[in-house]
Amino acid sequence: MNRTVIALGSAILLLGAGQPKDGPYTSEEAARSCVHKRLAELVGQEQRDISGDPALAACTVELKAELKKNGKSDCEAIAYSAWLVANENSKLSGLSGDPYRPDRGFLKHCESANKAQKKTGDKQR
Repeated sequence: MNRTVIALGSAILLLGAGQPKDGPYTSEEAARSCVHKRLAELVGQEQRDISGDPALAACTVELKAELKKNGKSDCEAIAYSAWLVANENSKLSGLSGDPYRPDRGFLKHCESANKAQKKTGDKQR
């Protein structure tokens, strides 16, 4: 049951579903290890909601920074990191997981929201 709940939480986090063409990234292995360990801890604690877990989010900080350094947008970094969490959850549950494929709808919505937020921020100055 707990793995199912975590799987559902990971599915919510899943914003895209493998590996970008310019990967693999040097920080990815450490991120995967950290995510896998934290998910196992959450299962052991019978934690049902992983969406706001700060330790889980911290696992992908370096990976997101590396993605941005390599020219990816904030939205692309978020989408890839979310996929990585879902992919590791699949492995923990004994499933193979899916290769990464950018979710174009999410990316378009995220970029639009970021642009709107920046315009609002500029007007408030």
